Amino acid sequence: MNEKGGKEPRVQTQIIVPKKAATGSVQLVPTLQVVEGPRMGSLHRFRPNEENSVTVGRTADAQFVLAHPTLSRCHAKFTWMRVGTEFHMLIEDLGSTNGTSLDGKKIDSTFLKDGDRVSLGDVILRFQKLSACELAERDRLIAKATAAEVDQLTGLGTRRYMEEHVPKLFSECEARGMPLSLLVLDLDHFKRVNDTLGHQIGDEVLRAAGRIIVTQIRASDTAIRYGGEEVVVFLPGSPVMGARLVAERLRCAIAAFNTATISAGLKLSVSIGVAQRFDGESFGDLLKRADDALYRAKHAGRNRVEADVRSSAERPTTQ
Repeated sequence: MNEKGGKEPRVQTQIIVPKKAATGSVQLVPTLQVVEGPRMGSLHRFRPNEENSVTVGRTADAQFVLAHPTLSRCHAKFTWMRVGTEFHMLIEDLGSTNGTSLDGKKIDSTFLKDGDRVSLGDVILRFQKLSACELAERDRLIAKATAAEVDQLTGLGTRRYMEEHVPKLFSECEARGMPLSLLVLDLDHFKRVNDTLGHQIGDEVLRAAGRIIVTQIRASDTAIRYGGEEVVVFLPGSPVMGARLVAERLRCAIAAFNTATISAGLKLSVSIGVAQRFDGESFGDLLKRADDALYRAKHAGRNRVEADVRSSAERPTTQ
């Protein structure tokens, strides 16, 4: 009450929202992340201020390749598109064999909400909008984890990665009744390269070999730097004869490499042993059979491919 007995006038307090918060000026980037399946943790970034899209599948027919047997060659399409004044993420199944699901229900096409998890066959992707700070922190953590899994010289996997990955690979191939073959590659006369030309040239040779190997194998294959100049390659879905063809392709590609780009007069070749895994066989036993085949290739003059005899005799000979 005031002095005259009347009511005090009501004072309205206005809350002023900072312009940055009111306009939502923090830029969020739409992303698609693999949370279950091959290349787990990998991320596709969409351009936030314009319409753009990506197709996902198991072969090079798709733009975002996830080499998993339950995916179709070109399985689904994700489109960041303008609807009225806002952008939204549209997912469309591209006539896949195993279908596309959201919350356990098969879909042909629908718009996604932030945080939605989508199943393409057995592969699960998450749509999420992230800030620049969140993306930077994620990249930092991924880089830290990758440093232990990727050999910094060759770009191939490390033995640590192999120890974690191989048991899962063996189990998956057994569960699906898929053949699995192993290649063991050893660069011929590599010690001579180090001794006569120096370790710097030797490192350049290893870098070149790593690049060649990656370009000659499928996305579903796994190449590991197992020792100094020794590489092992796991080929899921390939019986021994198919694996031998891959090995020949690798041998020819390495032999055809223009070594003059590294050092004049340098010669480069590789010997390769091939073996197909028996059901329930340990990695050590499989490696020994492939290694024995490699020894025969070396003993027979190098720059050649030899396959384990028992693999050829006891396994299917066609893909």
